[in-house]
Amino acid sequence: MREALQRLESEGWIEYVHNRGAVVRILSRTEILESIAIREVLEMAAAGMAAAQFEHDPAGEELTDLVTAMDVAAQANDRPTFLRLNSDFHDKIVALSGNKRLMAQNDLKLTRLVQLQMSGAHDSDWLPLANEEHRAILRAVRTGDQGGAERAMRAHLGRVNGILRDLPPEAFVPLPTLGKR
Repeated sequence: MREALQRLESEGWIEYVHNRGAVVRILSRTEILESIAIREVLEMAAAGMAAAQFEHDPAGEELTDLVTAMDVAAQANDRPTFLRLNSDFHDKIVALSGNKRLMAQNDLKLTRLVQLQMSGAHDSDWLPLANEEHRAILRAVRTGDQGGAERAMRAHLGRVNGILRDLPPEAFVPLPTLGKR
């Protein structure tokens, strides 16, 4: 356990706080905006690659199932489930790109940390809109429309970037303690 925590600390995922133990590191507004900007470029490319090589296979059905499940979560105003499914959707798009180096990028992995940190920062009105954007990405990927997939992903993540840029400073909140050192 100690070695795992040391690795997470060396990679910048956690930090040790005196008398509290290991906590997930709070990202600054700048770090979040920089990471999401990198994510936008990388996922835009991933969506285009996924569309360029997409063949009708179970992966397309998995994407469809994720969008359907996000509809249910949005209707139930279940943000935690929606955010988990959202991450799964974006991970699947990156996986469908077939690019192993792209899949390994830390800035894509930071998305989960950003979501955890920002999960309570805004209302749930955006869930149905986000899922409509997911549908546009899905349609473009499944029809092999590389340019359409890139544009749809850029529009989606660009809107997310705007939401994050507009959040007040108090949206950047501490996260739970992982363990004592």
